[in-house]
Amino acid sequence: MDHALRAELFYDFLACALMTIGIFTVAAGLLRRNRDLLLTYFGLFSFLYGLRLAVERTLIESLFGQAPLYTPCRALLTFLVPIPLLLFFIKARLIGKLGKAAAIMLLSVTFLVFLLSFHYGHPQWTTYLNNSVTAVALLCFITDLWMHRRAAADQFYPAIGFSIFLATALFDNLRGLRNDAIHIEPVGMSVFIATLGFFSLRRAFSREERLISIESELELARRIQQSLLPTAAPVSPHFRLAARYVPMTDVAGDFYDFVINDESRLALLIADVSGHGIPAALIASMVKLAAASHRDSAADPSVALAKMNQALCGNTQSQFVTAALLHISAQSRSIRYSAAAHPPMLLLRDGEVSEIQENGLMLAAF
Repeated sequence: MDHALRAELFYDFLACALMTIGIFTVAAGLLRRNRDLLLTYFGLFSFLYGLRLAVERTLIESLFGQAPLYTPCRALLTFLVPIPLLLFFIKARLIGKLGKAAAIMLLSVTFLVFLLSFHYGHPQWTTYLNNSVTAVALLCFITDLWMHRRAAADQFYPAIGFSIFLATALFDNLRGLRNDAIHIEPVGMSVFIATLGFFSLRRAFSREERLISIESELELARRIQQSLLPTAAPVSPHFRLAARYVPMTDVAGDFYDFVINDESRLALLIADVSGHGIPAALIASMVKLAAASHRDSAADPSVALAKMNQALCGNTQSQFVTAALLHISAQSRSIRYSAAAHPPMLLLRDGEVSEIQENGLMLAAF
C-alpha cells in the first residue's frame, strides 16, 4: 500500500511539474519579440500531457469525485495531446511523409475514441484499438525521425528521447495498461520532454544569435551606405544647394552624390536601386563608382547616364536603377538634365512649379 501511495504521489508531482513547465514555456514562446512557435508547441504538449497524467491519477477523483464527464474528458485529452507534438515535429522538420501519415492515422483513431467515449462511456475494445494504433504510430514516428534527422547535434537528442519514450510506451501498451500495474510511460515521456526542451532552447538561442549577427551586419551596411553620401553640401558664390536624405528602411538603395563639385560647376546625381536591404545598398555603391568613373562626361548628362548603363548592365543580378543627373554651369548660366526612368524633376521659376518629364529607360536593365 505504501508503495502504491508513493507511486501516486510521484505521478502527481510529475503531472504538476509538467503543467508548470508547459505554462511558463508557452508564455515565453508567445512573449518573445518574434513569437517562437517551437517553444509554444513544446509548452502546449508538456501542459496537456501533464494535465492528462493528473486526470488519470486517483488524486483528482479523491478531490473532485467521479464526475459524469470524467471519462470523456480523459478521452478528449488523449486526442489533444498529440496535436502540439505533431506541430512541433513538423515545424522543426523532424519527420517526413511517413511520420505525417502516422500522425493522421493516430489523430483519426484518437478522435474516434473520444467520440465513442463521449457517447458510450469508453467501451473496453476502444482501449485495445487505441493502444494498437498508438504502438504502430510510435514505430512509424521513430523510424521516420531517425530517417530524417539531420547531422546537427541538437536534432540527435529528440531522437534519443523519443526512442526512450517509445520503449516505455510500447511496454505499457503491449502490457495492456493494467490498472494495478505501475506505468513507466510517464517516466519515458518526461525524458522525452526534457530532450524536446533542450532542443527548443538550443534552437531559440541559435535563432537569437543569428538575429544578433544579422542586426550587426545591417548596422555595418547602414554605416557603409552612409559613407556613400556626401558629408556636406557644396559651397559656391554662384548657387546654393540643400539636401535631405530620409531612407525608407535602415538600409536602402537610394542615394545622391555630387559627381562634379567646384565653384563654377556642379553635377548632382540622384539614383534609386530597385528593392531594399543589403543587395540594393551594394548595387548603389556600384552606381556611385560608375558615376565617378564617368565624371568627365557629366557636362552632358545623357551621355554620362548612357555610359553608366553600359558599365552596370549585366552586373546587378536582374535589379535595375532609376537615376537623374543634373549639371549646373555658372559660366554659361545653364542647367542640363537627363533622367533614366526617374520621377520628373521639379523646376521652380517665377513662383511656378513645372515638371521636367523628359525621361529615358532605366539603367542596368537594357
